[in-house]
Amino acid sequence: MITLRAAILVVLCFIVVVGTRCSCCKCDEIDVKYTSTFEKMELVSLDNSGKDTVQAISGTVNRNAYAIKMNLFSSIGAQMVHQPCRNLDLFISSANAMGCRCPGSGKYIPTDSILSISIIDLEHFDTAMPAGSDVTSRFRFYKNYGGTYIKIEELLNSSEHNLFYPNVYYSSAFDPMTLLQTSAVFMLMQPPATSGIHRFKCTVLLKSGLQIEQTTSIITLQ
Repeated sequence: MITLRAAILVVLCFIVVVGTRCSCCKCDEIDVKYTSTFEKMELVSLDNSGKDTVQAISGTVNRNAYAIKMNLFSSIGAQMVHQPCRNLDLFISSANAMGCRCPGSGKYIPTDSILSISIIDLEHFDTAMPAGSDVTSRFRFYKNYGGTYIKIEELLNSSEHNLFYPNVYYSSAFDPMTLLQTSAVFMLMQPPATSGIHRFKCTVLLKSGLQIEQTTSIITLQ
């Protein structure tokens, strides 16, 4: 026959076991952060002369419809920071609750920040700008929503610059060895007056002093 003391012990054990399995803090209350580091850049020449913007495969673009798409790639670090849990079960200690794992809960924190973006034409741009001239002022950052354009320096001084930082949330299926890609489009708003061959070098200067550079393929603006 089960004694009253034994019955009480059974009930208490059941509460502890169930509490341990079910009373961890909610996944949306755990803040797991992964560091991200800029690794490399890719540049794509775009043709905006048609209904849709497409990659300039032919190497020739109307000079009034040229744009550069900048793709930045970031690697993901293994560092994680857990935010203290809340709403803990009465019977469960905070140490046990912190042991809960919630796949899919996390975000990326950059280890560096962007100070400047510059665009230089390695070829002769126009009569006022010989080869090697800084032509950043001739380009504008294209805002996807609203279809508006802003100066690149304005981009870096606004919340829009966050688009360069990975903001895709971590998932249990994500491969940490994969580089995350973020992109921005810069439209040539003040093209040269005449046709010619051009090569644009884009440089991203980071706060740490590191520079990430890439050059477009030769493009003919006609």
